Amino acid sequence: MAGTGDQVPGYRRPHEDTRPAAAIDGPREALGRLELPVVGPLDLELALAAPLRLALDAEALELDPGSALLARLPDLPPVELRRTRLDLVHGTVTADADAIGPFLFTAAGVALRIALRRGFGWHPGRSVLEFLAQNLPADPESRARRVFHGPLGASAWLPPDARLVAELRGDRVEVVLSRPAVLRVLGLALPILAVRLLFGPARLEIDPGPTGPVRRAILRLAAWVASRWLGARLPAAMTIPGYDLFADEQRRVRLADLVRRLRGQKRPRRAPRRRKAGPGGEVPADMSVATGPLGHAPADMPDTPGPQVPAPGDLSRASGLRARLADIVPRELHAGHPPLGARVLARISLGARGELALIGDRELLVTRAAGGARFEAPGGLYVHADELPELAELRLVRALLVAAPAAPPGAEPRVRLELQTDPPLGPLMRALIRRVVDARVIPRLSPALLARLGLVGEREADELLLLDQPFGPRTGVRLTADADAEVRVRHGGDALVVEAPAGLRLRFQGLPVLPDADIHRLEYRWHDGSVVAEATPDLGEFGHLALAQLIRVRAAPVLPDILGVRRDGGPTIDPLLEQQLPALAASVRVPVVGPLDVRFDPADVLAVRLAPGALAVTSARKLALVAPELGLVLRVAAVDHDIAAVALRADSDPPLGDYLSRLAARCVEQFGLARLRPHLPLAPQQPPEAPWLLAHVPADTSKPVRVRAELPAGAGLRLERRPDALELRAEAPLQLVPEGTGLLADVALLGLRWRPAVAALELLSQPPAGPLFHEVLRRAFARFAPEKLLAELLRRLALPAAAPIPPPLPVAPGVVVWEQTFGALGAVRVTADQARTVDLSLRRGGAHIGFGKGATVRVLGLGLHVTVRTVDLTFLPWTLEVDASPPAGELAQHLLSHAMRALFAEFMRHFWPSDRSPRAGHDTLLAVGADKPWGPLKICVARGGSIDLHLDKEGVSLRSAAGLFVTGEALDWLPDFYLHDLSLRARDAAVKLSISGIAEEHYHEAAAVSPVTEAVLSHLYKVLAAPKLPAVWAQRLGLPRPPLPPAPPDDPTLIAVFSARLPGDYGEFALLMDPADTVTLTASEIEVAVESERGLTARMPGLRLAIQLRGARYHLQSGEVQVGGLGQLENALVEALVRRQIGDPADPGASGVRGVLDRFPVDDRGRLILFHHSLVDVLLLPGTSVRLRLDDRGLKIGADPALVVDGPARLNFLVCGLRYSFGDARFSIDFEGDTVVADLFEKIVDARAEKRLNDRLLPLLPAAMRTPGYRLSTDPQVRANIAALLRSFTRRKRTS
Repeated sequence: MAGTGDQVPGYRRPHEDTRPAAAIDGPREALGRLELPVVGPLDLELALAAPLRLALDAEALELDPGSALLARLPDLPPVELRRTRLDLVHGTVTADADAIGPFLFTAAGVALRIALRRGFGWHPGRSVLEFLAQNLPADPESRARRVFHGPLGASAWLPPDARLVAELRGDRVEVVLSRPAVLRVLGLALPILAVRLLFGPARLEIDPGPTGPVRRAILRLAAWVASRWLGARLPAAMTIPGYDLFADEQRRVRLADLVRRLRGQKRPRRAPRRRKAGPGGEVPADMSVATGPLGHAPADMPDTPGPQVPAPGDLSRASGLRARLADIVPRELHAGHPPLGARVLARISLGARGELALIGDRELLVTRAAGGARFEAPGGLYVHADELPELAELRLVRALLVAAPAAPPGAEPRVRLELQTDPPLGPLMRALIRRVVDARVIPRLSPALLARLGLVGEREADELLLLDQPFGPRTGVRLTADADAEVRVRHGGDALVVEAPAGLRLRFQGLPVLPDADIHRLEYRWHDGSVVAEATPDLGEFGHLALAQLIRVRAAPVLPDILGVRRDGGPTIDPLLEQQLPALAASVRVPVVGPLDVRFDPADVLAVRLAPGALAVTSARKLALVAPELGLVLRVAAVDHDIAAVALRADSDPPLGDYLSRLAARCVEQFGLARLRPHLPLAPQQPPEAPWLLAHVPADTSKPVRVRAELPAGAGLRLERRPDALELRAEAPLQLVPEGTGLLADVALLGLRWRPAVAALELLSQPPAGPLFHEVLRRAFARFAPEKLLAELLRRLALPAAAPIPPPLPVAPGVVVWEQTFGALGAVRVTADQARTVDLSLRRGGAHIGFGKGATVRVLGLGLHVTVRTVDLTFLPWTLEVDASPPAGELAQHLLSHAMRALFAEFMRHFWPSDRSPRAGHDTLLAVGADKPWGPLKICVARGGSIDLHLDKEGVSLRSAAGLFVTGEALDWLPDFYLHDLSLRARDAAVKLSISGIAEEHYHEAAAVSPVTEAVLSHLYKVLAAPKLPAVWAQRLGLPRPPLPPAPPDDPTLIAVFSARLPGDYGEFALLMDPADTVTLTASEIEVAVESERGLTARMPGLRLAIQLRGARYHLQSGEVQVGGLGQLENALVEALVRRQIGDPADPGASGVRGVLDRFPVDDRGRLILFHHSLVDVLLLPGTSVRLRLDDRGLKIGADPALVVDGPARLNFLVCGLRYSFGDARFSIDFEGDTVVADLFEKIVDARAEKRLNDRLLPLLPAAMRTPGYRLSTDPQVRANIAALLRSFTRRKRTS
C-alpha cells in the first residue's frame, strides 16, 4: 500500500533456528512451565554447558546463566539468553540473546530504574552500589565500606572499587574479588581475595592474596574449620571425589538439600569422614587472584530458582524491604504535568488508581490507501504518568493495518495489524503482540470501519465515504473520496491535517449559497479551532475563518465530543469597531450569515473604478464588512470585478478566497451593473479594442463645431473619495477632440478634484491645468451648482461642509496699456508696471519675454486678476510657457500656443530658417529680407547662444554672451565679428558697444571698439533709427527721439586723398588732408603706410559724420588696414571698404601704389629697369621700400636700398632718391658713386637720366603741377589736380 518500507516484519519459527548447536549442547535444567493468557505455555530451561557466573562492581551487574537460558512458546521463536548486563550507573539492561529485541530489555531497564528510584531514592548518573553504601561506615584511609559487623569486634570491609565475581561450576562455587576485602577480628585485619568451595573434596579455600605468614596461617585455620563445618552439611553425593554438579541429574535436589542444611531447618546426620580423592581435586589455599575466573565480559544474572525462606532473624529486615517494594508501584497515578512541549493526545482513566496520558512527540500520521492503512509516529507514541516518567522510553512508532488474502475460517485473519516500536520489539515480542492483536483486537473492529478503509467488503466501489455530518434536518455536509485514493490524516501538535492528493469532495446539502469544493488538504487547529483548506475553488483565509465559524456555531453543537471540535473561542468583534469606523455605508441581511454591515473610516480614501470590462472598489484604510452573528469582520482594501467574465477578485484582510468571490461577483452583476448598462456601453457590448465614447457635445450631428469626449481602449473612470476631497479621474487622458475648427487644440482631461473645505475645484488635464483654470472653475461651480444636492452628497460621503469662495487677492496698480469689453465677462484690462520693463531673449530653440514685475490682466466679470511675468516660446516643437500669478498652467499655455501657432504660422519661417548657419558650430536665429534686394540677412550666434534685448525706462540694450553676427550676400564684403553688447541710454542716446572675433594677422589694436566708434554709433542712432521710430511706441517703450545732428561743414581747403562709395543711399566716404600738411607715404612690396603731420579727416556727408585720423597702414599681401585712433572693428570696416574699392590684395596688379612701378620693364634678374641706355641702366632691386613725401613744395621719393645704375665695365652708381620740385617743375636724381671713375661720369649720367625721367613722368602730372612755381596751398583746384595725379598713376597696369 505504501512502498518497500512498509513490509510486514516476520519472525522465525522453532524449526527455523539456524544458530550453531554448540551453545546449547550439554546438560540442561528444566526450570518449569508457565501458562500465559492468549500466548500459551512457557517452558524455561537452563543450559549448563558453561558455569553460572555473576559479576558485580560499582558500574554494572553481569549475569551469565550457564551457556544459555532457554524459553519456548508454541509456534513462537525460541529465546536463548546467554548474557545479561545491568548498568548500575544509568539503570539500563543489555543482553546477548536471540529472539529478544531491545524493547524487552529497555522495558526491564525502565522497571529497574523505577524500582531503584521509587524504592531507594536513586537517580541515574550515580552508581547504585555507591548510593546504597553511602551510609555504611567508611575507613578513612582505604575508603573501604564496612559490610558486616559481628561479635568480638568482627567486621568485614570491602573496597568501593572492588569487582566481585561469583561462579558456580560443576565442581565448585567460588567468589573472587579484584581487590581483597578485609576481615577484622579482635583488631587483626585479615585480607580475603577469593573464597572457593570444592564439592568433591568438600573443602573451603580462602585466598588472602599477598600477605604475611601469620595472617595466611590464620586464614588457613579458618578455612579448615569452615571446611569441617561445611563438610558435615554437604549432601553425601556432593562429597564424592570428582563430583560434577552439572552432570548430576539430581542437582536440583542436592542444592535444595544443601540450602536447608545451611539454614538449619533439618540437621542432617553426621556423615563419616572420608578421605579426599586424587591429588587433582585439591586446590592450594594461597591461589592467586590472577588464577581465578576473571576477565569475563559483563552479563546479566537471572533469579536463582528454588524457594528462599527467610530465617527468623531476618523478618524485620524483610518487612522493611517489603515496604520499600510497596512504594515502587504508586497507589495513584497522575498525568497533569507532561514533559515540556509534549502533546497529550488522550487521557486514559484508571479509576481509583488515577489516569495515564497518551502522548505523541512531533506528529502522528495515518495514511489510508488501497489495501490498508498505516499509522506512523516518528517521535513515538507513549503513555505518561507524573510518577513514572521512565515510561516515555517505550514508544510505538508505526502500525500497519493491511488486508490479507481471503482465508478459510479459523485461519489467519483477513485483516492484519503489525506494530513497530522504539526500541524495536524483536521477533519474540512482535510475534506475541501479533497473536494478541489477532485474537483480541481485530475481532473488535467494526465491519463498517473496515469497509470505509477499503479493507473488507466490495473493493471495486467508486466512492469512499469519509464523513457524513448533518447540520440540521435538511442541511449537512458529506466528505467523500475515490475508492483507491490515498488519504493522509496527520495529527500534529497544533492541528489535525487531512491530505488527499487526489482530492476530497466536499458537498453541502441544503445550503445553495455554499458551492461544492474539492479539498486536497484540510487542517483543523486545536488551539483555536481554525480551519485551513487547500480546495478548488480556494476558500481563502476569510473562507477558512468563515468555515471555522460555521463549524463552531452551526456544526459543533451537533458533532460528537470525541471529535474534539471546539465550540468556544473564535474571532470576536471589537467593541470599539463602531467608534473606529463610524461611517455606515450599508446594512443588508444575507442568508446563513445574517446581518452584514459595510463600514468605513471617515479618514479613509475610497475609490470606484469603472471601465467597459471592469469594475473596481478600493479602500486605503480598508473598509469593513461586519457579520455580527458569526463574529466576523472582513477588512477590504480592493475589489476587482471582471464584467465580461463575471469574476470578482478581492484584496482583503483576511483574503476573501475564490468561493466567496464567485458569490460576490453574481451579486455585483445582478444588483449593480444592470442599472448602468442603459447609460454607458459596457462589456460584452463594448469591444475591448475600441475607444470608449462617453459623450458627444452637442449631440446634434448637424452642428458644424462639435467636441467628442472619449477614452482610449482599456481605460476607465475612477471616482475617489478622500477625507477632504472628491475626485473624478480618467485612467488614460480623456480626449476632447474638436471637430470643425483648427484653433482649438486637442485637450486630454485627467480628472476633476473638489475640495469643499477650501472651496477648491481643480481640473486635472494633460497638459496640466494651472491655478488660473482652477480659480475660474471653482467660481463657476459655486455659482451654478445646487446647494442642497451638494450638502446631501457631503453628508453621505462624510466630507466637510463647503466653504465660501474667498475674494481675489489685490494687485499693485500699473499703467493701463490695453482694455476691451467681452459680454458677460465684462471689461478685460491689461496694465504694466511703472518701469515698463520688457526683456526679450531669442535663441535657436525659442524666445523668452519678461515683463519685469509683471503685466496684470483683470477680468472684472469673474473678479479674476492675472499677473503675467514671463513668456517662454519654443519654436520646435512650438510651445508657449507663461509665468503668471495665479499660474496659468500647461493647459492654458498649450491652448495659447496652439492658437498662436495657427495664427502666426506664416511668420515662423523667419525665426526658424530652413537653411543651415553659414558657419559650423553656429545657429541662425532670424532671417529677414528674403524678398528684398539686400536680403536675405541672417542673424546668427554661436551654438547654444542667444540674443537678449532689455527695455525699460533707462534705455534699451542688445546683448549676446555667445556673440552675434549678421551674414548675407549683400554683406559678404563686411568683416566677420561677434557682437556681445549694444546698449542705448535713454537720457542721452549714448551707445555702448562690445564685440569680438576680429581676425588680426599683422596689425593689432588695444581695444576691440574705440570710444570714437561708440560716439559714431550714437550719432548713427540719432541719424538713422530715431527718426523712423513711431512716436506712440517711443512713448510706450520709453525710447529717446533726439533731433538729427548737424551735418559736418564742408572745408574746401582740404584735399581728398582717398574716396569710396558707401553701401545703400548713404553717399561717399572721403579721406581729406590739409594742403599745408605733410603726408608721408611709405610703400614696399608688403605694406603701404600714410602718415599725416596735421591729421587726416574721414568725412561721410550722407551720415552727417566727420572723423579725424592721424595715419593709416595698408598691408599689400593680406589687405589689412590700421587707422590710428580706431579699434579692431573700425579698422576691419575700413579694410572691407578698401578691399571692395581696389579689389583683392592677392592680385598684384590691383595695388594703386604699385601702379607707378609696374610701368617699368623687368630684367632677367627680376629688377625693374627704370632707365635704359646702351651704356648704362637704372635698376630697382626686389624688396625695395619706397618712401614718398608730399608737401607744399614738392614731391620726394626715396628708395631703400638705393637704385642701381649699371654702367659699362665697373662704372656703377647708386641712386638714393628722386625729387620733383614744384618750383622748377623738373625731376632730379641723387647719385652716389662706388668708384673714382664712376664719379667722373656722374654728371653725364645724371643729365641723361633726369632728361629721360622728365620725358616719361612729366606728362603724367596735371598741367598745373608742371607749371614752375606751383604750390599746393595756393592751388584752387588742388582736389582735382591730386585726383588727376592719382588717376594718371593708376590708369594703366603692367602688361606681360
